[in-house]
Amino acid sequence: IITVFVLFITGTVLLNTVLFHINPIKLGFHRFDYGSYVIYSRNDSVDKDYENLQAIMVQNELTHKLTYSSKIRVIICESQSEINRFLPLVNRLARKNAVAFASWPNSIYISPIIKEKYNSPHGALTHELSHLLLFQNYGIIKSTIMWQRYEWIPEGFAIYLPQWPNYFPKESLFEKIHSAGIDMSNGELLGNKHISEVILPIRYMIYNYFIEYLIQQNDKNSAINFMKKSCENPKETNRIFEDTFKKPFSECVKSFYMDLVHDEN
Repeated sequence: IITVFVLFITGTVLLNTVLFHINPIKLGFHRFDYGSYVIYSRNDSVDKDYENLQAIMVQNELTHKLTYSSKIRVIICESQSEINRFLPLVNRLARKNAVAFASWPNSIYISPIIKEKYNSPHGALTHELSHLLLFQNYGIIKSTIMWQRYEWIPEGFAIYLPQWPNYFPKESLFEKIHSAGIDMSNGELLGNKHISEVILPIRYMIYNYFIEYLIQQNDKNSAINFMKKSCENPKETNRIFEDTFKKPFSECVKSFYMDLVHDEN
């Protein structure tokens, strides 16, 4: 009996914190079902900005050449404490500053600060829905490997395709990376910096403009196919990159960096 009670309490705690997105009973939330997606909100109505999610999903499927395999859940949080409670495994700084979070395999949490930073959630939804496409098509293990080893691919494409968030123009990129002490002449996107040493806006814009560079040097279909093949077989990413773009990754990074230096001068 004690074991059953402990398991019940543990399960209840998990379903109301880190596993809230799969909890079938979301106390205090209204449920709005739109067929391919469902919105959970504390309010008894949904902002019209969330009613066009189907159009975003269709556009994402077209640009990624992938399809969603399960219904999307969007959970609109009304306080920072809810974000902290539902996403305890997410970095504290990210929980404080990010406006939306994708949670495997089919959920998006919306932070209340989104209204302070943006007029519409469209860009954030497009970005996070890109992540969910990869989660649903390639699974949690392959997706985790991609984020850990090749963050520039899933995050970069999720920024480039919807062009969100656009922290600063390309003309400012060299100045930003120079100020951050990043020197890509070693063939690495973040130079000799560890990922934790480069603040998110600079990191994400490096990814975005590098993908833009690859597309300009080749074509968009090749870049999309590279993303898909890499996600399917993460351990072969470097080989797939060279097969796709006809140059090693390090050479492309150096060329990208030299273009930035040339444009600056």
